[in-house]
Amino acid sequence: MPPTERKAYPRLKWKEKGLGGVLAVMCCIAIATYFAASTVPFSFHRSDALFTPALLLTTGLLIPVVLRARSGMHSMMRVENVLLVGLVYWLLMDLLQSAYPLANVSRASVQYAFVLIGAFSIMLWVGASGPGIALPASVRASARKIPTKYLGMLIFVSFTLGMSKFAIASGFDISLMIEGLGASRFSAPWARGEFGGANAFLDHMQYFGYMMPSLCVILASRTGWFSGRVLFGLLLAAIMIAFLSQTGGRRVIGVVVGAALVTWIVSSPNRVNARVMIGASLTIVSLLYFLQEMLRFRNVGFVRIVAGDRPELSVSHLHVDDNFLRLTQLIEFYPQRFDYLYFQPVFHALTLPIPRIFWPGKPTGSGIDLPGLLGKEGVSLSVSVVGELYVSYGILAVMIGGFVLGRLSGMWNRLFQLRGTSGSNALLFGVGLMAMFVGLRSVQALVQMSYIILAWILIVSFLPRTRSFPGVISGPEGVK
Repeated sequence: MPPTERKAYPRLKWKEKGLGGVLAVMCCIAIATYFAASTVPFSFHRSDALFTPALLLTTGLLIPVVLRARSGMHSMMRVENVLLVGLVYWLLMDLLQSAYPLANVSRASVQYAFVLIGAFSIMLWVGASGPGIALPASVRASARKIPTKYLGMLIFVSFTLGMSKFAIASGFDISLMIEGLGASRFSAPWARGEFGGANAFLDHMQYFGYMMPSLCVILASRTGWFSGRVLFGLLLAAIMIAFLSQTGGRRVIGVVVGAALVTWIVSSPNRVNARVMIGASLTIVSLLYFLQEMLRFRNVGFVRIVAGDRPELSVSHLHVDDNFLRLTQLIEFYPQRFDYLYFQPVFHALTLPIPRIFWPGKPTGSGIDLPGLLGKEGVSLSVSVVGELYVSYGILAVMIGGFVLGRLSGMWNRLFQLRGTSGSNALLFGVGLMAMFVGLRSVQALVQMSYIILAWILIVSFLPRTRSFPGVISGPEGVK
């Protein structure tokens, strides 16, 4: 890093982060974890039996988030705060909803699952609170303010590149694209098998379309929501989201819409009021409803809506992924019956960017075959990043993984230190935050969603450079 940039981008020390506050949060989560594990009833197999332990741990995880909220919007939106909320969403939400009974697992496995979540959370906070890591030079260079005149062009280019996956696979036949839009996720022309050939390159093109709603937010913050360019951009973004929804990936829609929402909030922290918060809340509720409806229609196609047919949904609650249940089941198998997988799950995720056409012998899986162990062939079961780390090397791997993700969170928070939030640093922050939020589901999801950042770096590199590297925010907001 050049000396001038090193000065403008200072490393923060422990005392500037508030070591006392870090210890207080660690104690809060540790106490909540202890009470959650100790209050697991002996007859825990009922669907509502784990509500109280889950509520206790949820309270311990959310207390730091609530306390941070008093310091301002930037403090509340720090990555580690959102990830604590994400742990509640991915791992504890089903228990809070009394969604399903836990069968064929022991009480000790359930208790240990709470301990693993607590240990991961503590180390996540420790990693995020330590001395900061500088952002990669490529990220800093792409986090510059984009002139307004280029934003409309970027939206159109992102749309063209993002839609190329669907257009090329359909032979540029618009009628076939519309027909595929209403088909089930495995019946569209752009659907492919688990291991694709050269056509796998098309999947990478859609990542350019993921940033479109966030670009519309940045443009609207400068020209107003009712300008012609913004309305046209929102129309293109809606088309892009419709095609992404057809593929059935709920986490993709969550990242796309969530990143735009975060960009909106971060872009105007001083204008956040009751109206903005109500709007954000309604957006989140609408998003969750839409994700639930995607689950209803993704195997039969959205064409059923036109026919007035509404398939029955197999779940009556806000469905996440049964992650807590799968975590307890993994604890039953590892390491009592099978050896730890060590680096295999993480190595498989890190090799995802390499096309199989260049590496025919690339690993075909993470090594976690929970469906096979449970006798449920032909299904896919998510185990969360905590589960993947646990089968790697037990609670030690869980703690190391939490610390590493915390360090990444602290690094990404440095986007707040760039001068102003009306540039692409707001977009990058929103995309990176949502990538890590979804990354709590699996390391593979974290790697895949990070492609959006690479797509942004690539597309911005073609723009004329109009200003040098931005400085840091003056005052305490940049270092909280």
